[in-house]
Amino acid sequence: MFESKSWVDRAGLLFQWVAIRQMALRAMRVMLCVTGVFTGSAATSQFQLIRSGDLRQYASELSADDLKQLDQLPDDSTACRFLLDFGYALEPLCPDTAILIYLEAADRAKKLNRLIDEGKAYMYCGIVSSDAGKFAWALDYYNKAQERFELAGSLQDLANLYTNRGVVYNFQSRWNLAAENYYKAIEFYDSLGSYRHISIVCGNVGGVLMDAGQPDNALPYFLRGYEASLQTTDSTTIASALINVGFARGALSQFDDAIAAYEEAIGIAQATGDEEDLYLANHNLSDLYADLKQYPLALKHAHLAYAHALKIGRLYYFGNAAMNLGSRLLETGKLDSAEYYLTEGLKHGITMDSRELKADCYWMLYEVEKTRNQHDVALSYLEKFTEVSNQTFNQNNVDRLQQLEIEYQTVQKDKELLANKLEIEQKDSRIRQEKLMRNAILGGGILLAVILGMFLYNLKQRRDFYKKEVDLVRREQKVNTIQSYLEGEEKERLRIAKDLHDGLSGLLAAAKLQFSAVQNHLEPSESARLDGALNTLDEASTEVRRIAHNMMPEMLLNHGLVEALDSFLSGIRSSGQIEIDFQHFGMENRLPENVELGVYRIVQELINNTLKHAEATEIMVQLNRRDSVLGVTVEDNGKGFNIHGPIESNGIGLKNLKNRVEVLDGEMNIESAPGKGTFTYFEVGLSQISKA
Repeated sequence: MFESKSWVDRAGLLFQWVAIRQMALRAMRVMLCVTGVFTGSAATSQFQLIRSGDLRQYASELSADDLKQLDQLPDDSTACRFLLDFGYALEPLCPDTAILIYLEAADRAKKLNRLIDEGKAYMYCGIVSSDAGKFAWALDYYNKAQERFELAGSLQDLANLYTNRGVVYNFQSRWNLAAENYYKAIEFYDSLGSYRHISIVCGNVGGVLMDAGQPDNALPYFLRGYEASLQTTDSTTIASALINVGFARGALSQFDDAIAAYEEAIGIAQATGDEEDLYLANHNLSDLYADLKQYPLALKHAHLAYAHALKIGRLYYFGNAAMNLGSRLLETGKLDSAEYYLTEGLKHGITMDSRELKADCYWMLYEVEKTRNQHDVALSYLEKFTEVSNQTFNQNNVDRLQQLEIEYQTVQKDKELLANKLEIEQKDSRIRQEKLMRNAILGGGILLAVILGMFLYNLKQRRDFYKKEVDLVRREQKVNTIQSYLEGEEKERLRIAKDLHDGLSGLLAAAKLQFSAVQNHLEPSESARLDGALNTLDEASTEVRRIAHNMMPEMLLNHGLVEALDSFLSGIRSSGQIEIDFQHFGMENRLPENVELGVYRIVQELINNTLKHAEATEIMVQLNRRDSVLGVTVEDNGKGFNIHGPIESNGIGLKNLKNRVEVLDGEMNIESAPGKGTFTYFEVGLSQISKA
């Protein structure tokens, strides 16, 4: 199962607001200012709405004409700051309108050459776009903001920008790029001494390391983030850091410490009413209890996480909560409910283009359909999962290889400059430096070759795994088809055997009684003539019973495989035309009915083929049960045949024999050649069979 990365989500989304003042105070000031912008009777109405606290109604009633009146604002710095505040107040209510307000602020700031305000306007547009799952737009806005902040030399705003951009890359599962942005943000925050921001970004770096499967390396970053959070006395930051620590400890099997961290975080979040922390702690506790196979507790926390995600209202949380709840329902066998929530999570993953969420949902839906034995549908989900997983894997490695190439080219340019400088130095020194450069270039080439080799090897490993999984599903489909056919064949055998025993056998017995009654009234000479007919009727009755017995032997049902085969082989041996040696070892206990019936049919068909085609004088049949394996050998001294060609058309055929063995999850080996007899061996695994 693929784990959620919820500790990264919380840390990043928390940080999206770090450059803005407290919402309550700002919203009040902004809305009171807005009433001064509009004119006429509308101003009184809007002021009353704001005073009543109905901000959502106010935002919904803003019209295009209302927004045009913003042109009445003066072209000064106060107007820029006002528009930034106004857009922020509208973000949770009308995000599209908020972006329009921010773009107006950016335009005014550009005219005034206020680089920081212009950069903030673009960064806030990126935050709103990221919340809506429009990641390409968000990255474009962030790039524009970076240009302005770098020109202005604002370290605080650059740190905020790198963190927010790292969040977007996290959402897209592009963890190499996310880590690079987080590392740059930490450098800036260290220089600024900003403990709250250090705590948040350390959590994000730890999250990337968790994605890379390195919880032992992630835990120190999470602990550093927790220590920094304690310097802030901010409850939300502390709760987020505890959630991060809990996740890493859970991955390291430190379960008691992990649960304690989550419970402490929940206590803090309940006191502050923080829905995001409540969602994340419950989400991660659900995963942890699922790993511990405590499924009722896992399902309970999944429901709680889903409820908190609904209150948050952000697509990323909502999609992951639905996926997690679907997984927990699958574990408890509630397939219909699991399918509903997993489909819901997939829908949001597609909307956001979140490769990780899509892959998780496809995998869980594959497990649902596989459990239902709907193998065609399961295979389609598995193929989609493989496609999305390969996209994620390839994109991450392509990003990293591109970055390495950039670094390599930078080193090359530096070396060229160094070479030009060394030309004016002594000859011996130049030769030594050039040799050092060649070694460095060779080392760089080897490093790139090793990384490329690791990339190709990992790609091959993943493809091999997915191919094996697809082959397994197809094999299960084939086995189920064969099993259904064989079960139908056995039912038909039972019906025919019953008809022979109850129908034809009864008719023959009645015919004999009638002939016997007639014989009693005949002269002795005429009576003797009927004796032959009566003997023929006896032989016919015997043959009918034999055929019915072979088609559904009562001996097999009542006494087991050994007694049934002994009875079957004894009947053949009694003809005196062929010698049969029957041996059995370790067969004191009965096998399940389907295994006994399957083995009986295979041996029966092998013996019948030998009698019809082999012209053998000796047959050996051996059963050998060793621990969890049943081995069966059938050997004759007949004329043999070419195993690579077809056997006689009236034989059962090698393919049908092997199909019967495959249904029992066994393997068969046949050795034969013209004039060399035939040796057949097959074995069936009994590891899942309880001893009788």
